[in-house]
Amino acid sequence: MSARYLSVIGLLFLAILAVNSASAAPTSGNISVAFIMAGFEDQDFQEEYDQDYFEDTAFANTNSMWDYFDEVSKGALNIEGNVYGPYTLDGDAADYSSGSSFVRDSVEIADDDIYYPDYDAVVAIHSGPGGESSGNSNDIWSAHWPTLTISTDDEDENGNDHFVDGISQVPEYQLSNGEKNPLGVWCHEFGHELGLPDYYDTDGSSEGVGNWAVMAAGSWGNNGETPVYFSAYSRYWLGWDEPILVQGDIANLVIEPVSEGGKIYKLPIPGNWTDSEQYFLLENRQQTKYDTYLPGEGLLIWHIDEEVMFSKWSSNTVNNDEDHKGMDLEEADGDDDLDSGANRGDSGDPYRSGSFTKDTYPNSLAYNGSESGWKIDNIEVDGDNIVVDISFLSKPHAIADADEAVVAEGEALQFYGNESWDEDGQIVNYTWNFGDGKYNYTDNPVHIFTENGEYNVTLTVRDNNGLEDTYILNIFVNKPPVASISISKTVIMLGESITFDASNSYDLDGEIDFYYWNFDDGRTSNQIMKEHTYSDSGIFNVSLKLIDNLNDISTTYYTIEVINSLPEISFDVNPNDGNTLTLFEFIDSSTDADGEIEEWLWLFGDGNTSNEVSPSHYYSFPGYYNVTLTLTDDQNGVNSSTIIIFVNNSPPNPDIVIEEGIISGENQWIIPTNREVRIDGGVSLDNDNTVLTYQWQYDSATYYGQHLDLLFVEGEHNIELTVSDPRGANTTETFILTGTNLPILNLNYEEINLVVNQDAEIITSTFGEVNLYEWKIYQVSSSNLILLSDEVNVNLSKTIKFNERGDYKLIASARDSESNLWTNDIELDVTVYDKPTSYFEFDSDINEDTWIGFNGSKSTGLGLNYVWKLDGNILDSNNAIISTFIDSGGYHVMNLTVEQEPVGIAYYESEIYLNSKPTGVLQTSPTTPRVGEDFEIYLNAFDVETDANIEYLKIKIIDNKDNERAEFEYINQGANFNLIFEVEYAGEIILEYSLIDESGNKNESINSVNVIGWADIFISDIKISGSKEKGAKHQIETILTNYNETYNSTNYNGYTATGYYELFIDSELVHTSSFSIEPESSESFKFEWTATGNYHEFNVKAYVNDGEINKENNEYTKEQVFESERKSGFLPSLSLLSCIVVMCIIVSFNRSKPN
Repeated sequence: MSARYLSVIGLLFLAILAVNSASAAPTSGNISVAFIMAGFEDQDFQEEYDQDYFEDTAFANTNSMWDYFDEVSKGALNIEGNVYGPYTLDGDAADYSSGSSFVRDSVEIADDDIYYPDYDAVVAIHSGPGGESSGNSNDIWSAHWPTLTISTDDEDENGNDHFVDGISQVPEYQLSNGEKNPLGVWCHEFGHELGLPDYYDTDGSSEGVGNWAVMAAGSWGNNGETPVYFSAYSRYWLGWDEPILVQGDIANLVIEPVSEGGKIYKLPIPGNWTDSEQYFLLENRQQTKYDTYLPGEGLLIWHIDEEVMFSKWSSNTVNNDEDHKGMDLEEADGDDDLDSGANRGDSGDPYRSGSFTKDTYPNSLAYNGSESGWKIDNIEVDGDNIVVDISFLSKPHAIADADEAVVAEGEALQFYGNESWDEDGQIVNYTWNFGDGKYNYTDNPVHIFTENGEYNVTLTVRDNNGLEDTYILNIFVNKPPVASISISKTVIMLGESITFDASNSYDLDGEIDFYYWNFDDGRTSNQIMKEHTYSDSGIFNVSLKLIDNLNDISTTYYTIEVINSLPEISFDVNPNDGNTLTLFEFIDSSTDADGEIEEWLWLFGDGNTSNEVSPSHYYSFPGYYNVTLTLTDDQNGVNSSTIIIFVNNSPPNPDIVIEEGIISGENQWIIPTNREVRIDGGVSLDNDNTVLTYQWQYDSATYYGQHLDLLFVEGEHNIELTVSDPRGANTTETFILTGTNLPILNLNYEEINLVVNQDAEIITSTFGEVNLYEWKIYQVSSSNLILLSDEVNVNLSKTIKFNERGDYKLIASARDSESNLWTNDIELDVTVYDKPTSYFEFDSDINEDTWIGFNGSKSTGLGLNYVWKLDGNILDSNNAIISTFIDSGGYHVMNLTVEQEPVGIAYYESEIYLNSKPTGVLQTSPTTPRVGEDFEIYLNAFDVETDANIEYLKIKIIDNKDNERAEFEYINQGANFNLIFEVEYAGEIILEYSLIDESGNKNESINSVNVIGWADIFISDIKISGSKEKGAKHQIETILTNYNETYNSTNYNGYTATGYYELFIDSELVHTSSFSIEPESSESFKFEWTATGNYHEFNVKAYVNDGEINKENNEYTKEQVFESERKSGFLPSLSLLSCIVVMCIIVSFNRSKPN
């Protein structure tokens, strides 16, 4: 039996059980579920499928029912609860393969352990596979029993018997390519628990919506282990997603995947009927999260018909009619595989490009074939997002209007069609049919009807989709009434009345129903004859509008002139004369015979004006003035009148001001002593003169000018000031000035140099009591001082700081506690310099054991002194640019301090890194080789930053005569090199090598190794001195020499010979002595001996402790005959032959020649 056939039978079975859902579990919030594990006598749960396993399947953070519903509901539904069991039911599994006995017995067997009122839903888990996956009729099929009611032993909180209403049965595992986790079927059955129907075709004739929804075949995702999402409609119905209602055109709509929080979009059918039960739902489904095993990905367009849905919901047949489903997936490829049963969904079903319109297949028509109006264009993929253009097609709406519904013959009538509109495009054509044989093709035409009558005016509009709409206006064309009017007068004085009479007016084709007079003064009348009086003067356009029984209007206009009387002017001036100190009053007594005076304008003749009724005015200068009064009445009548007045000169008023003094009474001042004080008479007043002259009297002296600068002593001083104006008037005043001694103020600096934003504290000191200080700070410019701040406080000091370079001046003064006079100003000059900056540059790619240049010339400031520190040690140079030798690699810190003249210091510090040279470890063995020995060289290259290699190694052999005997070169030897060779020459081995790291940094080195030969001692001579007589003292001198010329000199390199020698006389050891003889040197050894007459043999043997190869020349023998002591001058009684022999022996000796 095929898997598809099995699942169809299973789905049919589920569909039958889903009829007439009695109640549903909550779809949001916390939902508590009791899971009951129930096995059978012949079929237990497998060992690995224990209670912990099913708790994970139900409630684990991943790959569980809790995780699935948490993700798909966007956190709206939280599944919690417990797993009970396992229990063993009476009977075998096959006994429960049909009917509801399994769930009934499961509820009963667990009743003692479960308090069922605590749970919103109950799910029974049977051991073994689900029948829908095994195809075995003896296995239990998964199902939801919505109408089943099972009694329990529990009572609810009200004491009533509790029943389990609705229950699901699910398997231990599924057989789908092996034993699989049953999560898919669990979630499907729980969807029924939430109230949903099946969305596969429950009669088996099609696949419904296939693998695109968990309530269809989507529960089998990943062989049932990874169910796909609920469909867009299911999530909408469950309250987990609220679709966005599309009511108009949307360009470039970006639809994100629902598995990543994307939205659903609802398109009503038709598009302008928002409450329609038929609509499209749009969602973006991508193969992520629980949708990973969808058959494809892209835009899904669902066609929903709620009328079908709800009418077939309870029968669980919502998708049984392939031609009219309750929820249909519009398959983008048009193959209709779901309807034909060819497959349960493929990658061609979602939209990833193209369009969905009324003209495509599938199309956007309603089920009845009518247009929905929706057009989805330019579908494209942008990563995981889908981008579309949505537009709604509808016919245009014609709107027509006109200025009037009734118009007179020959009168132009304005028509309006511009308010016509089109929802999904634009109107491209307007056609007006005026009903009189005339047409117009503009949106707002003007038309003249030449004959009276009734006309149906039709406007037809057509949009860019070829759709049309029509609007009809009814227009009546009438002959207007004729006005015939008589007016008693057309020109009158203000206050007179006029009679207007229209009783002779008539209408040729009807009757006049309405008369309307407009007198152009805000008043109207609907009487045929009217007497009218104007309250204002002027020109008035009087109109009469006649309206006949067909609402046709005719209007006639007439001109009326109303003349006004002007105001009569009369005013007085009080007083009649005066000077510039006099306040003149202007009193008006004017009248207006036919109204009221509303405006006054006084021109006083000096450029000043007033709008008061009776104003007052001062004159600044003497002379004649024309005073004009202009009046305006309530009819805008204007009249003017002018008089002439004369104003006399007034004397000046002397006064003084002393900036450094204090007023102590009328004309009395307190002033400081011992400094020049300026007395200013410029504050003297004269109403009618701007140029005054000043004369001063002080201490019997006369002074002239506005200012008087004097030095006062302590005490009172009288000063007299006379002020005269150009017209000869003058006044004299006397002022009393009292001189007072003040404290002396000092500052802690006379001048100070600062840098920008440097604080400096300025401190005062005083001789005397003060109670207040004033601090003024000025910026010194080329032409003047610019005040920056002025503070008055009780502080004895002030901290100053400037944010710009330049010259500044601080001026301080203090107020005397007794007199409140201010001391002399004390000035402090401040020069502010820019802060110096310290900066240096250096080559970032530098190596150890080299000279490195540091360039600090980009430091800024005046007269800079440069102080360089390397690793905290001050360097010798004070120049901007220096070079220093750094012999070690790694990190170092260079600091540059610049000292600006005259003020300012700045620091700059940078960490530098020197690339270490590669290091070589050279080992030679032995340290001092000898000729003929093996000599081993080992060289290792390494680098602290990177790998190092031996670039080359040169070996030179130099003998002790400076002759080069051999040279070897080894190139690119890697990191290690080893060589062993025999030394053939005494002298020197020169080892020259170069190491290189990956950065190209090199380290070159030359080493030399002395090669020594072997010590070679030979006895060069034995000297015997002294008398040859018996009993005489003799000295035996042995000469030892280190280095025999006859020996191969190339193997010799001066090795010190140490050892001892032995002296034998007549084979008897008589003397031993040690020696240490440098190369190419000899040493003499002496031994004193008392000779005996006879023949004696002298033998010397030398022994070298170490380092001698040739020992053949280490022994020397010499023979000599010594005479006896002579008494008579004759020889002893020896035979002649014996004497000859002795003589021969003396002249001959036995010596071993060295090699």
